[in-house]
Amino acid sequence: MNDVKKKILTKSSELFVKQGVRRTSMDEISSSLSISKRTVYECFRSKEELLKICVLNRIEEYKNEVEIKTRGGTGRGCNKVFKFVAIYSAD
Repeated sequence: MNDVKKKILTKSSELFVKQGVRRTSMDEISSSLSISKRTVYECFRSKEELLKICVLNRIEEYKNEVEIKTRGGTGRGCNKVFKFVAIYSAD
């Protein structure tokens, strides 16, 4: 993944969380990064595709956090998730 694509994903995720998906436009994403809307559409076909990738990336980040924080744990997957939730809520 190239740097421009990473920047678009990062900024889009921030805007989606801060303003909501409906209120975040491709125009706003491009202008906030000082790039053209065309550049955004060259990287992502649509706002829906961009949102999907943002969500999948966030899921992957949580999955990695669970793996790191429950490393060395024993038991089934549910026990690891419960351990992660307990650690995460204590932070």
